Amino acid sequence: MAVDKECRDALKNAERSDKKSYSPKKPGKIETKKPEADGDLPDTCEKMSELIIKDENESSSCDNTQLSVYKRISAKNHFLNMQDLASLKKLCAEENLTNTGKKAVVIKRLKEYFKTKILREAGLLPPPSSLSGYEYMIVIDFEATCDREKSTNYPHEIIEFPAVLVNVDRCEIVDSWRRYVRPTVNPVLSSFCTDLTGITQETVDKSEDFPTVLQHFQAWLTEKRLGIEHAFAIVTDGPFDIARFLYLSCQHNQIEVPTWATRWINVKKCFVNFYRKDSRSRVNCLQDMLVRMNLKFEGTPHCGLDDATNIARVVTRLLKDGAKLRVNERLDLPGQKDRRFYNVAPVPREEATAWLKKCQQNLSNAEDPPHSSESNNNSSSHR
Repeated sequence: MAVDKECRDALKNAERSDKKSYSPKKPGKIETKKPEADGDLPDTCEKMSELIIKDENESSSCDNTQLSVYKRISAKNHFLNMQDLASLKKLCAEENLTNTGKKAVVIKRLKEYFKTKILREAGLLPPPSSLSGYEYMIVIDFEATCDREKSTNYPHEIIEFPAVLVNVDRCEIVDSWRRYVRPTVNPVLSSFCTDLTGITQETVDKSEDFPTVLQHFQAWLTEKRLGIEHAFAIVTDGPFDIARFLYLSCQHNQIEVPTWATRWINVKKCFVNFYRKDSRSRVNCLQDMLVRMNLKFEGTPHCGLDDATNIARVVTRLLKDGAKLRVNERLDLPGQKDRRFYNVAPVPREEATAWLKKCQQNLSNAEDPPHSSESNNNSSSHR
């Protein structure tokens, strides 16, 4: 298989380098310029000899490290080749990997996983942030007002604003944030909405309105130095959260959509693209992604914070598996025709790269937003 061939080639190269580093040097190999007069020639030669020996030792040490790493990968590949399908699927479950597919597919998945894991542990692979370019990812999953009768013209308002912070290099959740929001267009929640989300009328009545909550979220970003010292991207499970819930909430309150929310990572697209070689590549919801990763939903469905936390678990799994998560959707205003969401457009790779560079360039110029009562323009340039 391709993974085996890659490891064999790397192993042979490391062995050749190892033998070369230990080959004896022929006398007279190093030529030195004859000095014009007697001087420090013995000292100079001695220093040159010490430098050569030091360089050879360092090279040998590096080669030995790589040789040991690739021997571990080769041994792991051999072990996997000897297992039956049931044992391979059990190993997938232990490593929280999807176990779908025939034996050849499962073996390849495990080989890629262990190769990445061993190389990263040995420091021979760059950290995940060097792949995505973002140091942090913020997973959001809003809960909004709704009714039993579905309508594209329903004036949704955010009633739960959660955020889960993922450290990309560490591939783990490091913080979370949540506020409930008081709706103003439809201040009374429908029974359907309360039953679905578990959010009560009492909870939203004692909460602050959307512009105030958005200011609190911006303050949390500033506290975490996100968009100031650390580049970050928003992650969602589909386009609904930004293109419908956040966009409509901003419209209702006559405020601009924050710049950091104009582009985001639709993790569902990343999931399908990264695992596209699996026998079943289509995913319809968060539960589908969790099942294929052999993960169980933790918490209560349609609780915004619990949904966001489980989406973040999918994100960390993707990062650990070596996926490159890039911005792949953007807000497109005014909308285009013949689209399911008239204000959503796909982001091609070149545009995603340009957006990332812009985010990184803005870090050096970013300043803390003014803490005044007039600071209600939530279209801050934090990205």
